[in-house]
Amino acid sequence: MATQVEFKKIALIRLKSAEILLKKKDWGGAGYFMGFALECALKASICKTLRIYDYPESHDDKNVPTFFMTHSFLRLLLLSGLSDIFSIKGSDPLAFNNWSDFTIQYPGEWTATRYSFTYFNDKNTPKLYNCLFSDKNSIIKMIGKKKRW
Repeated sequence: MATQVEFKKIALIRLKSAEILLKKKDWGGAGYFMGFALECALKASICKTLRIYDYPESHDDKNVPTFFMTHSFLRLLLLSGLSDIFSIKGSDPLAFNNWSDFTIQYPGEWTATRYSFTYFNDKNTPKLYNCLFSDKNSIIKMIGKKKRW
């Protein structure tokens, strides 16, 4: 599995991919890459929080990989330790709003959006990009600002 540094790099590359697709008005593709970027950012944060080099792919305890191999933003948030930023009781209500506004569009395991692009359109998708990256209190910028990945 990827390392913390690799996940951070992949997250930033997927953000660029999403931005390119937004400009091309490929709303579904942009939405998918934004979900991918957030998953990678959260996995980079998990590695930093747990002080592990590689994201857990295998382990002596067979339940560890099962728990970590997820596409659920809620589970990844829990594992990352970022709830102090992205929860209702968090330190920054604007960051929480960005988290909520973004993740509500990706219910359950976000990868299911690859089969249904009804979530993404010309109005919704640019707003999601703003919540994820453009806004000064966006999810990715807050993770960076707090040095959590």
